[in-house]
Amino acid sequence: MKIKVNIDRMPEPYLKPTKPVKIGEVVPKTSINIYLDAMSNEKKDQARRRGQESRQKTLNLYTKEQEEQIIRMYQEGYNDSQIAEKLGRGKDAIRLKLHSLIKKYNIQKIQRRRSYIHHKSESEIVRRNAYTKAQDNVIVHMRMQGKTFSEIGDNLGKSKESVRKRYYRIIGRC
Repeated sequence: MKIKVNIDRMPEPYLKPTKPVKIGEVVPKTSINIYLDAMSNEKKDQARRRGQESRQKTLNLYTKEQEEQIIRMYQEGYNDSQIAEKLGRGKDAIRLKLHSLIKKYNIQKIQRRRSYIHHKSESEIVRRNAYTKAQDNVIVHMRMQGKTFSEIGDNLGKSKESVRKRYYRIIGRC
């Protein structure tokens, strides 16, 4: 990207470039840094500090205490939403930060159960709308008799697509 230098709009410290530039000359954007050489070192340092402070504010960095609090709450069993609400941040931001903290400090991940099976023991957990072996046998038997997936689905109370996918899964296993 190139920009056109307009000497009339330049403030005083910029009027003495270290590299000669003709008025109206088109220069690459990186060449504008030659005008910064005319500034005093104090002003450059002030500008840098202002830039760093504003970047820190916009990045919304975490303090060490906040990181420790996130780790502690995670280990106590709080989920991302609860931690985010407590710290006044977004759920996605907490999830990403938690992921990076787990990697950084090699924290043991906590296995959490899904809410819809939370009240069941391990032996009672069954997938919703799962096919039984008897239903699998019916699908294969009816298909061998030349029945369509729609007819088989009506017989089992399942959709045509569900039966079709299940049939090809069964056949793939054989």
